Amino acid sequence: MRFKIRKSVAKYLVVVAILAILTVSYVAAQTVPKPPTSLTVGTTGGRSESTQGFQVPAQAGNVSALVVSDTTKPKFWQGYFGNVTGTIALQDVNNQTLFQWELPNPAGEIYAVNTTSAVNWNNVTCVNFTGNASGDALGSRNMINLSNLAIQYNMNTTVTLENLSKEGLNYTFNTTFSGTFQTGTKATVASDNCPQVTTFVDGVYQTSTFKEVLMHDNKSALIFVGLLELNKNGYQSGANDLSDFQMLVAEDGSSGHEAASTYYFYVELS
Repeated sequence: MRFKIRKSVAKYLVVVAILAILTVSYVAAQTVPKPPTSLTVGTTGGRSESTQGFQVPAQAGNVSALVVSDTTKPKFWQGYFGNVTGTIALQDVNNQTLFQWELPNPAGEIYAVNTTSAVNWNNVTCVNFTGNASGDALGSRNMINLSNLAIQYNMNTTVTLENLSKEGLNYTFNTTFSGTFQTGTKATVASDNCPQVTTFVDGVYQTSTFKEVLMHDNKSALIFVGLLELNKNGYQSGANDLSDFQMLVAEDGSSGHEAASTYYFYVELS
């Protein structure tokens, strides 16, 4: 069974707290990402909006300069954050435990996948926004690149990108991953040029923690990969909100597409 999370019907940016309790069965090392043993969805909510107009005094004979700033909800993204714990368990076929070892500082990745199909973990690769990798995730538009992904999520209505939303994948995953991590037997390194996003810490943009990259499996899955941290300060300003991951996933919340959809979560711990 995969762990799936349905997103709020109010399809703008919704931030979901996840507490994932993970067990890796058997002493042998985990060879590919697997569904967590359990996953609990916590607090869910989006931006609060005022319904009343902003009050500005008006007096006959005056001319006033106004400086106006506004923040709106995005239409194409869902946010997740949370913590991860893990154990290595020696269990029988009924999942009864003979012995187990705690993972006090689990490292690894958390994966959010947009398909129910089995993921080809040993064939994952970085999304190339200007490339022409084949995949059936897009139906007849079977080239995995920025143009077709933008159409899939209604971030754009034409393949020439002249109407691409400012929330587009390339404006969000707008840096390049410079580290290394392992997915199953497949290593991802800096030269793979994975599109990367780093989310806010204490309300401020930063580039050192909470890294996330965009991948696919050359088959059917678009894969959002969050690299696990260890109790790092999260996005909330002035709060003691220690998290192991923060990540975004693409979600079509355009007009006529407000119904919730589902992502499937996997983890790979070390």
